[in-house]
Amino acid sequence: MEPRSTLAGSVALGCNIHDWMNGYIRVVDTPYAAKTDHNGYARIAAVPYGSYGLTIWHPRARLPNGEMKRKLAVNNSSIAQTVQMRLR
Repeated sequence: MEPRSTLAGSVALGCNIHDWMNGYIRVVDTPYAAKTDHNGYARIAAVPYGSYGLTIWHPRARLPNGEMKRKLAVNNSSIAQTVQMRLR
């Protein structure tokens, strides 16, 4: 097992001239990560069977640190999982 990164987290970027221009970088310490598409869907393929912790992050989430955490089981009947998050 490789050592886990201690640099995981969120980075907010802003423009010094235009206050409305901002962006975010999410650093993760797993090969199983995805960014949602324009419809809010994400796909993570080829995840081995097992139990995992799922973290969903959004800068406008109504949760501590913008994160929702769930336990997730991947087995032979796991075709799709649906998770919804409320935003500000």
